Amino acid sequence: MPNSKDPRRIVTPLIPARIKELLAKLGILEPWACVVKGIRSGFSIGVAAVLDRSHLFCKPRLIKTRSYLHRLLHCFRSSSWALLPTFHTHNSFIDSDDFPTAWGTFSATVDLILSLPPGCKAATFDISMAYRITPIHPNHQNFICVAWKGMVYVDRAACFGLASSAGIFGTIADMLVAIYKASGYHRILKWVDDFFVIALPSDTWSEGDFIELTGVLGVPWSLEKLRPLAFVQRYIGFNWDLANQTVSLPKEKLQAVIELAATWTGAEMRVSWTTSARLHGKITHILSIFRLICPFLRSLARFSASFTSH
Repeated sequence: MPNSKDPRRIVTPLIPARIKELLAKLGILEPWACVVKGIRSGFSIGVAAVLDRSHLFCKPRLIKTRSYLHRLLHCFRSSSWALLPTFHTHNSFIDSDDFPTAWGTFSATVDLILSLPPGCKAATFDISMAYRITPIHPNHQNFICVAWKGMVYVDRAACFGLASSAGIFGTIADMLVAIYKASGYHRILKWVDDFFVIALPSDTWSEGDFIELTGVLGVPWSLEKLRPLAFVQRYIGFNWDLANQTVSLPKEKLQAVIELAATWTGAEMRVSWTTSARLHGKITHILSIFRLICPFLRSLARFSASFTSH
């Protein structure tokens, strides 16, 4: 019989019974049955190793709960909250290729918009705290504990920085796309938790209809981040003009990149790896439409890779 004091639990707003019922009604339960099982019982994070001792990435003397947690979990692995975004040690056990998921990329969005008839509109929908609605199997929660202010906390959901988190949540997001397509929303793309949905001139659905379809399954759609149906819509950081079939970078984003690049021109300029990686990331993003940047990206990437520490 499980220890009632064991902190490991399945915690998620998603309702597996309702999800299973809807999938069956739409005739697509079989390919998504494993996802329903993961929502009900928790997902594996892809760790094949077995913990034979506990690992504390902070000063053990500061941990008040160490012996108590040992009695409950036997062995566990924790990161300091300051190290949480990196998860280097945890990720060494995980192969992210084992967690494939679909990505609504720049190229896919271009192809979609060029295929549309005149008069279409688009809306974008965002899931609140997407990773945090993704339950982790109790046997794997030992690997993702967090040390904070002298205590060790057992994390029960997928977290940012873990190599498998995007793929684990991605299986849920892929299932949601399948539900929407089977329900008549045929032109839909997603990037992690950001859904880009096209309404044809003949479509009569509203933003409320879209949210309600899976909202009853427990999907927490963000009303604050909702971008209603419009001829020009923002998705993956770009403004997509459906009427004119063009794409552009929002002015504020372009100005931010220009200002960031300008800081590198000072004679006394010193940069950290973080600053270098930030510039590299922004340049990589915008070169989708500013193609003349491409020849210069390699030297910036090589410079970022030359750092021996952050």
